[in-house]
Amino acid sequence: MDNSPLQPSGPVVQPPRADRTCSLCNKTFRDPWGLRRHRASKRPCHPPASADDTVARHLRDLQIKVIELEKKSKEPKTVVNNLHIHVNAFGSEGTAHITRKMVTELIYGVAPRLENTNESDVNAAAHDVVQCLMRKIYADPEYPENITAYLANQRQGRVMAYRGAAKGWQPTTLSAVAPTMRDKVLDTLCARQPWDEDVVPQQPVPPEEAARIVDERIARAGRVVRAGFEMGVPQMDKITREVLKSNKPAATAKN
Repeated sequence: MDNSPLQPSGPVVQPPRADRTCSLCNKTFRDPWGLRRHRASKRPCHPPASADDTVARHLRDLQIKVIELEKKSKEPKTVVNNLHIHVNAFGSEGTAHITRKMVTELIYGVAPRLENTNESDVNAAAHDVVQCLMRKIYADPEYPENITAYLANQRQGRVMAYRGAAKGWQPTTLSAVAPTMRDKVLDTLCARQPWDEDVVPQQPVPPEEAARIVDERIARAGRVVRAGFEMGVPQMDKITREVLKSNKPAATAKN
């Protein structure tokens, strides 16, 4: 039977030596010269922090982070939209978002001009309705897929039109795109013009008076639509220029 004393299974931990251990921070160095260099450093050492000191330091750090986060939350944020937009080809813009209610509100937004049958008032009202409707179709930021053309050079009247994924943006002229835009706007105006039920008086009135009001409102809307169809080419080109001048093409177009 072996009666030799038991040997420790792990490494033996030697007590710190005074010539290698700092008396202030208790940091131990491999060689005495390391301790001498540590003591000669311009950055004085500090005693080991107690548990209370450590907690207080963490609290200060957390308070600083909270203040920084509050400052960042108040800063204006810039949202970068990296979504790819499938831009329609010029001439294929969607008009499903143009409703009869929208066209009715456009027409009767200029209703005060239509109290009489003065031709200049009717033409001015038609101008505003056509221009607003053209913006709703070709220049509405909520429907960037319909921004299919923009004015690239105002002086020369040069227009860039999107011709689909295969051809991309192609140069053209204002006079070349204006007829297509005019036809789509007028077709939409004609198809979405108010019906009788769209202009029924909201307040209760006798049936005869209600019928008279409906007939009068429909007649006013009809005058605006006719004036739009009778609008001359120079005036329509001017409207088209104003709409395309404010257009910006979509950042990216998905093929």
